[in-house]
Amino acid sequence: MSCLQSVFNRWRRHLAILCALTVALVASGTVHAAIFNAVSDFSNTVNTDTSMWSYRWSDDQNRDGSYTLLPTNDFAVQFNPPNQTWNIGNSAFVGVNQSGGPISTVTHVPGFTVPNNSIIMSPAGLVVVSWLSPVSGLVNIQFSFTDLEVPFSEVDMARYFVDRNDASGQLAGGTLPELGTTGVMTLNNVVVSVGDRINFVVDRIGFNSGDSIAFTATITEVTAPVPEPTSVLLWAAGALGIAFMGARRLSRPRVPSGAVCRAGHS
Repeated sequence: MSCLQSVFNRWRRHLAILCALTVALVASGTVHAAIFNAVSDFSNTVNTDTSMWSYRWSDDQNRDGSYTLLPTNDFAVQFNPPNQTWNIGNSAFVGVNQSGGPISTVTHVPGFTVPNNSIIMSPAGLVVVSWLSPVSGLVNIQFSFTDLEVPFSEVDMARYFVDRNDASGQLAGGTLPELGTTGVMTLNNVVVSVGDRINFVVDRIGFNSGDSIAFTATITEVTAPVPEPTSVLLWAAGALGIAFMGARRLSRPRVPSGAVCRAGHS
């Protein structure tokens, strides 16, 4: 085999490796972030300490992160059309409206309407929707709280909180006036570890009749930046150009007359 053939064989192998790396980088751009949605993930059958989402309450207003699971899922809280909730009777409950339209309460006075694709939270002390993190890293949290109910006999308000585990890890919080709303709010790059909880808490203030809150939340895992396909192609073109120039230079080796070629073997 001539020196020229040996050099080209060696650089052909290098080019094959570069092409394989380019394909791998392009393929890595298909990674998708995990998304957790409190409304679409809502379960009327599972509510445990290991559930991704769980529905809880406390008879006091201490945000210590230790909240009791709501024990019963039934139709005790009456809506039209009928809708199940996790509850301890009428005093504290969490449910979801996925009916395709608004639902109205029957048992509460005065009545209120729950919009479609939202969770209804009504506290006795505190009521909590809790997300159990399956990941370690950064997440973005998007949420909203909206007061639904004009109180029966006096001015009333509710407080809302977003806590990582307990009150010491408060991420957001505020007061909702009658029929007030937070609008959609976003918390970016929140650090979580596997087993952490993001607790969405509603805290009644004063008179309990008037604290029915519509709630939504989406938690999105933040993934590592992935090169854009155009960037990958530019990188590949540059690498191939360098390889080609190297091949041209080495294709003209200075071999003394009668010397043995040591450029490599196929």
